[in-house]
Amino acid sequence: MKYLYQIVVDTPRARQYNRHTFCGKIVIGDKLSRFSDLLERGEFVITTDITSSTGVDTSGISSQLASVEHLVDAVILGFRNDYNHATPNPIGLIPTILGHGLDAILNVECRDRNRLALQSDLFAASILGIENIMCVTGDMFIGNEYGDIETVFDVGSADLIHIASNLSNGIDVIGSHIDNPPKFYVGGMVNPFASELADEIIRMKDKVEAGAKVFITQPFFDIDRLEEFRAAIGSIQAKVIASILVLDSVDRAKRMNNMPGIEIPQNIIMEIESSAEHKSKGIDIAARTINKAKAIYDGVHIINLGLIDVVRLVLEKSGIKRSSLQ
Repeated sequence: MKYLYQIVVDTPRARQYNRHTFCGKIVIGDKLSRFSDLLERGEFVITTDITSSTGVDTSGISSQLASVEHLVDAVILGFRNDYNHATPNPIGLIPTILGHGLDAILNVECRDRNRLALQSDLFAASILGIENIMCVTGDMFIGNEYGDIETVFDVGSADLIHIASNLSNGIDVIGSHIDNPPKFYVGGMVNPFASELADEIIRMKDKVEAGAKVFITQPFFDIDRLEEFRAAIGSIQAKVIASILVLDSVDRAKRMNNMPGIEIPQNIIMEIESSAEHKSKGIDIAARTINKAKAIYDGVHIINLGLIDVVRLVLEKSGIKRSSLQ
C-alpha cells in the first residue's frame, strides 16, 4: 500500500511504545488505543484535559503535553468553555497529541453540528488516529456577547453514541453500509449530582444500550458522594472514571459552585478558605479524593483548568502513577 504522507512520531515515549504513524493512523502493535486496552484489562487509568490556545500556534499545546506525557494515560481534547475565544477545531490538534506518544480522547459535541457534520468529524478523527471519543450534548450559549449565534442540537448525546457505535459496525447515519469503517471506543458523561439521580441512572443505561463503554463523571469533591454514586450505578456494564477538579482558590471554588453539574460542599470551601496556601490545600483535597476513587472507580480524570502543573503535584501527593508505569 502506498501512503500519501507520513507524520513522524519520534519522542522517547513514542519510541517506548513502538508507535509508528502512516497516513495519520497511529498503530501500537495490533491496537490503536492503549487507553481502551488498559480499561478493559481492569487497570486504573489517569487522564487530564488540554487547553487549546487561540489561533493556529500549537506551541502552547506541545508545552502542556510535554509536562504530562509521563504522568497520564490519555488526554481529553475538546473546545474551550469560554466560547468567545477563536479556538481551532480540536481535530486539528490530534497529530500534536499523538506525536507526544499519548492517547487522545476527543470530546464530540452535538451543539454546533447536525448528524451529517458529526459523522464527517468522526471520519476525520479516525483518519488522524482517534479511537477514543466522548459524546456530549454541549452547553447553551450564556450571555449577550454571543450575539445571534445559533445552536443546532440536531441530536443528543445518546443519539451521538448510537451514531458512533453504528459507524464502528459499518452503518452510517442513513443506514447505508460503509466500507472500511472507523473503530471507536465510545464514551459519555454522567452527572452524579443530578437533581433526580434515578433519572440520570436511566439515561446512563440508555447510553450503554446505545454503545457507550465508558463514562466520565462531573467532578467530585465529596468522598461520601463518590461512594454513594458508585453504589447507585449498581451492575451497569460500563467503566466509570471519576473527575477531580483542583481548586486553587476560594474565589474559583465559589464561581465553580454556580456552574451546572458542579456541587462543592461548603465544608470544602471553608477548608480552602482557612488555609494559608489555597492552591496547596486544593491539591491536598484532590489527592485524597483520588486515593478514595482508586478503590472503587476505573480511573480518574484530573481537571486542571489550564493549570497544567497541578497534574504532577496532585499525582505526587496521592502517590498514584499511571498504569503503564506501575
